[in-house]
Amino acid sequence: MGPSSRVKRICKAFVIRPTGPWRHRPLVVASLMSSQPPAPPSSLSESTHPSGPIFTEEAAAWGIRSDALISIRHQRLVRHVKAVSGDHRRQVAAYCRLYEAGESIHKIACRVRYPPYLLARMLVEELCQVGSRQKVTELMRAPHLIVNLRLRREVTQCIELDEDFSPGADRVARSIGADYERELCLRLRALAVPFEDEDTLRARGLPKTPDVRLLVPLGLVDADGKQHLVNWIDSKAMYGTRETYLTEVLPQVTRYVNRFGPGCIVFWYGFCPSIRELPATHTHHVALLDDFPPREGQLVFLNRGGLGR
Repeated sequence: MGPSSRVKRICKAFVIRPTGPWRHRPLVVASLMSSQPPAPPSSLSESTHPSGPIFTEEAAAWGIRSDALISIRHQRLVRHVKAVSGDHRRQVAAYCRLYEAGESIHKIACRVRYPPYLLARMLVEELCQVGSRQKVTELMRAPHLIVNLRLRREVTQCIELDEDFSPGADRVARSIGADYERELCLRLRALAVPFEDEDTLRARGLPKTPDVRLLVPLGLVDADGKQHLVNWIDSKAMYGTRETYLTEVLPQVTRYVNRFGPGCIVFWYGFCPSIRELPATHTHHVALLDDFPPREGQLVFLNRGGLGR
């Protein structure tokens, strides 16, 4: 089975809504393709980091990058958590009773298979009665402000142990995204391609801007020989699954197409091959790459009248 076929099978498996509850440990491919939900971690000491050796070995076995598999895993978790959050919010009074009976927030989260940070946030909102979600956010960002010592300690524990939904995880994700945006700008400068970055566009008062707007369009001949005109480039530090592309990425870049014309998305961790053939991709005139400059295909410098790498 070639790499393209393997990626298609993985994408198909990950697009399906989880049949079992969320779990708080690495999701290996074998477990994701199983019809039965995996067991929750048996102790707080069990590793929850998705880039551990088991996860890396699974990625190698399937012939894809480990960061691509981690990205698919995270997208799947986010979709599932959004789907079940309402159910857990309706049970928050019961969770508070368990907490008041002596069970730790993290243990409750593992038992009901819901992210510890998000469950801790629900309990802080219910137990502290601070009156606004903004105040809850302040307490979760600075748990030392929580008066109750036990609650403060357990909230801190949940923040430290939740590597998917905690503020620290958000900061890491934003930092990685910013790194790839900078890398894109560096590569454009190395090619002497004139452009405006997102900060420059926002300073001009333009809302909803791509990461890069090219001052002179580029031509792109992709690996299939198809020709594209590129007026803008958007950097995505993620793997482009079919569902995320259709529900999140495409609505976002439609605004760029309407404002700036055809453009290009760089999914740095790769993308599901089938999304390139979707009618919406052709209708919106969006080119898809997994690197820049593309490893396969060619750039056409329209202002120089010639081909580039």
